[in-house]
Amino acid sequence: MIEFQKALKEIIDLGVQPNATMQRIIFDYSNYHAIMVMMSGILLILFGGLGFKFWLKLRKSPKQANIKWHFEKKANLYFMSICVFVGMFMLLLVIANTSNTINPLKGLKLAYLNTPDISIETENSHVSYGDSVHLTLQQAFSCWIQAGDGVIPTPILNEMEKRVDFHSNKAVKSFVFMCLFIGIAINRWKVMLKNAKLIQFGIRPAQWGVVDKFNFVVGNSSIGLALLSMIIVVANIQGAFAPLTAFLVGFL
Repeated sequence: MIEFQKALKEIIDLGVQPNATMQRIIFDYSNYHAIMVMMSGILLILFGGLGFKFWLKLRKSPKQANIKWHFEKKANLYFMSICVFVGMFMLLLVIANTSNTINPLKGLKLAYLNTPDISIETENSHVSYGDSVHLTLQQAFSCWIQAGDGVIPTPILNEMEKRVDFHSNKAVKSFVFMCLFIGIAINRWKVMLKNAKLIQFGIRPAQWGVVDKFNFVVGNSSIGLALLSMIIVVANIQGAFAPLTAFLVGFL
């Protein structure tokens, strides 16, 4: 860790040309944030479009006598609000990660130069298996920084491959869950909107029953879980495409 901090400080403060190892780290760090910019940008456009769609539906919702805000209109406002909130969050991610993409050294400085050395003390102490693995990686990383040849040591390369497998599998599983929750949410809200139409035409009583309340809870819970799954998908895609930085985030 201290070798990395020293090399980073020399590059930032003294203008020393980064060696092949540091170039690899800086490039991967920039790529790590560029992926987040791309994914967040896509989601920003998607939720912006959906928000606009629900806004149009909200404006075109027919007015009913003595009822200014019927269920369908409230639902459109609710969905539009979710899209605006998520869209603003994605915009924030785009802005924050664009800075680190364009100027990765600034991000690395904030992330690591103010971090104390975390070397594991082994003298006169028992080293557990987990600590010994961490120590091996730490030594390999220090040697890699000192060598400066850009050739990733085998222990770190193996750890990166594990990261790719882990994040790829998690992204796929989370994507499946996201699709499942989206499907459930769409299904339940369609049922609720259909029932609202029946209430509107007096075909069924206006008071909600147990099934209606169940649909409401499941529909809203599914939206929340779908959004959570979406965030997990994005985060793991980021880790899968930039495994070196993902390794450093968990290691340093």
